[in-house]
Order: sequence, then structure tokens, then C-alpha cells
Amino acid sequence: MACKKCKPIQIPLVKVQALFDPFCDNPWIEHRKAVTRAEIRRAITKGRFQGKPTVHTRTRNIERIAWLVVHGWRKGIEIDVGIPSYACSYEKLTDGWHRLAAAIYRKDDCIGVNITGSLDHAKTLFGIDCNQYDKG
Repeated sequence: MACKKCKPIQIPLVKVQALFDPFCDNPWIEHRKAVTRAEIRRAITKGRFQGKPTVHTRTRNIERIAWLVVHGWRKGIEIDVGIPSYACSYEKLTDGWHRLAAAIYRKDDCIGVNITGSLDHAKTLFGIDCNQYDKG
């Protein structure tokens, strides 16, 4: 879990999307296929929104993303970059798939991210020196 006092690091969205793309990866395993931009656009047009995360049905996930597109969010997404020196070199988005989908849909330049794992590996992945943000 990320430090509650720390602000999320702003990372270029294209770098995050290169690793995690909810429109291709389908992070909601209960769905047979990934949500689409057209489905989100229809939810926004019809005013169908899900303000708080609830049961993860396909419709509710689309409505949650639509709500975030319109209303935004403050909380950063959570990425565990692993620790390659300990043979633990995976990258995992542990929280924030709806927020990431909303940011991609809106074509944001950056997204706030809280990173756990090797900060050196995070620098390799994202080109950001996370140590500069670790100054209380």
C-alpha cells in the first residue's frame, strides 16, 4: 500500500499504457471481452454513471469509467514494479484499472501513480526518478 501522505508521481500516460491497457488486456476477468470506448461514450451520452465501485458487472464497470471520465479523481493508481534483482521482475497494476481507462479515454498526458517495488526498475520502465519524490 502506498504512503497516504505522499502525492502520486505524474507519469506519462503512454508509458503506463504500454504496460497496462484496459481496452486490450481486459483486467475484469468476469468479462469475456474488454470494455470499449464506444460503450463508455454511450454511457456518458445516456448519463449512466456509477459513482462508487460496487459489484463488478460489465455494465457497472463501464458506468464507473464513464463517471471518472466526467468527474475525475484524486487518488493515484497503484503499480508494483517488482524487484528484478530478487528474480521478481513483474509489473502489476494492483489498483486503478477504472482510473487508467478513464485517463486513456480522455487522452490525458499523464496519470498519478503510486509505485512499489524497485525504484531503479521504475526509472527504467517510466523514465522517472522516483527517489526525487521520496523527500517528505
